[in-house]
Order: sequence, then C-alpha cells, then structure tokens
Amino acid sequence: MIILSIADLHTPAVYKKPLKEYTQNIELQNAVRYFNRFMSELMAKEPEWIPDYLCICGDIASKAKGEEYQLARELIKQLAKTCCLSDDYILMVPGNHDINVSGMLEQKEDGDYKLKEEDEEAYLHAINNLLETKSKKRKEDDVKYISSTFGSYSDFRKEFINESIPYFTFPPDYIPSAVAYTCGYKVFEKNKTVFVELNSSWFDLPKLSVRNAVRFGDLHVQWLYNEIRELKQRGYYVVTMFHHSLRYLDLAEYQTRDPQFPVYDNIIDMSDLCLSGHEHGSKSKEPDMLGNTCQYILNGGFYSPDAHNRVMESCASLIKIDPYKEQLTIRRFAKGTDGQWHEGREAKTYSMLSRLKNEIVVPSSVGSRLSNMLVFDSTDKMKLYRRIVMRYFGSDYEIVETERAGRFKLQSTHENNETPLRYVVFLEMERDIPNDILNREPNGQLIVVCMCRYEKETDKQNYLNLMSRYKKDVLKQKMIFFSLLSTDF
Repeated sequence: MIILSIADLHTPAVYKKPLKEYTQNIELQNAVRYFNRFMSELMAKEPEWIPDYLCICGDIASKAKGEEYQLARELIKQLAKTCCLSDDYILMVPGNHDINVSGMLEQKEDGDYKLKEEDEEAYLHAINNLLETKSKKRKEDDVKYISSTFGSYSDFRKEFINESIPYFTFPPDYIPSAVAYTCGYKVFEKNKTVFVELNSSWFDLPKLSVRNAVRFGDLHVQWLYNEIRELKQRGYYVVTMFHHSLRYLDLAEYQTRDPQFPVYDNIIDMSDLCLSGHEHGSKSKEPDMLGNTCQYILNGGFYSPDAHNRVMESCASLIKIDPYKEQLTIRRFAKGTDGQWHEGREAKTYSMLSRLKNEIVVPSSVGSRLSNMLVFDSTDKMKLYRRIVMRYFGSDYEIVETERAGRFKLQSTHENNETPLRYVVFLEMERDIPNDILNREPNGQLIVVCMCRYEKETDKQNYLNLMSRYKKDVLKQKMIFFSLLSTDF
C-alpha cells in the first residue's frame, strides 16, 4: 500500500487583487504543476511506487472561501489524475485555515481584526455542547455558528465522496448534518484498510483566545473507537488523519481521568499509522512510535510560509506500508529554489512490529519464545505461514514447500549459510498436539507452529493451558509456537 501524504496547501483566492494573493495563487499552481511532472517521471521509472491513496492533512484553503475551494478542487483533481486515483481514494481533514470566520470579525482601531466578543462566547458555547453532549435537536444558535464556520469545508469534502465506496459519518445526534463531512471514516475492503478523518480544529479559530488547545471530543472518539475496534480485530490496517500535531492536545484529552474516555490513548490504540500537518517545514518528520503501538508522521507543508526565512516551503511524502514484512518506508520530496521538485534523503525503512499489540501476556516461566496474537486476513494460507515465519525468525529465513503435504523446509535467505536443516509443520488445532508430530523428527529439527483460534474470551484460557502443557517441550528447544488468529481463519 502506497500513500501520497501532503498537508497545508493554503489555497488562496483567485482574485488578482491584492497582489500578494495573486502571486501566491500562481506560485501554488506552479508548485502543483511541477510536482505532477515530478510524480509522472518517478512513477514511470518506479511503477511500484504509484500511490494507492492521496491523504491531505488539513489547511486546504487559506480563508475557507468558496473561490479558494474552487481552485483547490481543480488542483487536487489534477494531482489525483496524475497518480491515477479516483475521488474515492482522496482522503482529507480540515485545518484551522478551513474555518470561515468572516461573519464574526470586527475591525480594530489599528486596522487589524478580532472576533466579536459576543460571537466568540457563543461559538465556544456551541462547540463545547457539540463535543460534550449528544442531541438530535440542538439549539438553533449553536447550529448556526457551527455551520457558518465549518459548512464550506464540509460541502467541499462531500464533493469527493461517491457511493461506490461509502463514507461513514457520525450520527446526527453527534454532529449536525450541515457539517456531517468534517469527520468520519472510510473502509476499503479490497486492501483491508480503514482511513479515519478527525477534526482537530474545533477550537483553533483565528484570533480566538483558546486556540492551540486541540480537542477531538471524548464522545466523538469513543464512537469512532467502537466503530473501528471490530475492524481492527479483523486485521484491517487503520490510518488516522488529523491536522494539528498531538503536542497541542488539551491536557484533559491527553491525560486519562476517570470517568472520562481516554481520548489520546484510544486514538493511538485504534490506529496503526497517524498523519498530521500544521507545523509547516520543508520536509516530513521522521516517524515516531506512539505508545509503542502506532507510527506517527508529521507532514511538512505543500505550500506554506516559513516566517523565519520569509519564503514559501513545499514538500510531500510517499509512504509504503508492507504488512507482510511489518515495515514502513518513507520517501520525502521538496521543491528547490529552481522551482523543481527533488528527492531529499534516501528512502528510510522503519519496523512496524509493535503494531501487533493485541498480545496475550505470557507468564515468564512458560518461555519468551511463545507467540503474540496475529490478527490479519488469513484466507491465503501460504501468505499466513510466511508471515508467521517472518514474525518469529525475521527476514533471514523463508519456508519452501516439500513433497510431503503440510510440511515445509526452513532455509536461510543468505548464500553459503550453514544453518542446520529444519522442517516446519503448521497445525490448526484446538486441543493436544498429536504425538506422531512431536516424535516424527529428532529433537531440535522440527518446528511445530500451533495455530489456535481466538474467537471469544474463553479461548484465552485454552491458549494458556496449551502453553503450560507443552512448556517442557519449549524449554527443550523443540521450538513450539502458538499463534492466535482472527476468526476468518
């Protein structure tokens, strides 16, 4: 799976006045045109890097005006066409620049603008009610403020949604229908992938006193968590998108306090990869492993100001997810002073092994070589067997089918390796290991992989009982592993 990840387009209006907006308009169009040319050349040379998805992590517009979204629509569709992607495979979230506050501003004596006090108070009240309560009939004023600020983005997002791949929005008692497409999720059955779109910009209005106190809403995250959890258990890979870096998250949602739903912990728990923007910069950050379970990549800006050097920065990333090897590879691109796009550092690969986090805690006395739970689509059994070998022995070994049904030879991937010959037998089992299997080969030459189903909580105890029963065989290095699999096995 390949993701083209960008953020912070800041699409300006199409006006020819003022000159600054007109200049930025031309610069952004040129940046997209040259990037399309760069991507076309890259994909022709390396077709294995053609993107499967385009992710845009907020700040699509500059001031959330209709004219800005009109141009943004054209530029995004050009980019998607270059990558051979239909609208269904374009994912996005709103940023703080995708909020329309034009009706709530008043001019100060120095010529600058500020939010009207009565509007600021009313808006904060409306958003607090939205994030903290469920209601099918919200106050008319609350709906008015929410719709006026996020309505333009929601309408824009809706234009990229088709019936061929459904987009799941929040129920109307969580989010009013007028802004239903500010957040939600999409399920791609073919690739067993889920994209979650979160709105981190509820409180980040320009001139607002509490901006940078990012909140997702514990009710909203709890609803999403319950929706996504079952898909995650069935082996779907979950990508969660939002605009702001998690370092801005409000303390009430970052830290866990009963009885409040633990927002940060559960965003990380339900996700395999998180993508965000907002920070600008000339390149994406190195991935961080959050909670020892989820990779997090902070995008640089596709067209964003560098206030220190007073220039506009442009960068993008290609991210390759390899669930078989449990690896993530990132390539980073930037626009140079010559206006052309170039690849920066060499592609770097990172381990994703920690994403296998549905672990059964094994007593230390049983032995450290016993398995964790593996959850994924296991209809292709050869793919399943190879993945188990990869999980336990790394990329230095592979299995080769033998003439004997159900038995495989384990061999090194390196030439001239003197690893002793070993065989692997995979057993789908619920009870004891047959004695003929245990006694068939000399000690240490046979590896038995026992795959136990995990369909309900009581299976956990059966799993532990089996491990305890064969503890001596494990300690004698007969290499017996137990893999808990999803119910579709």
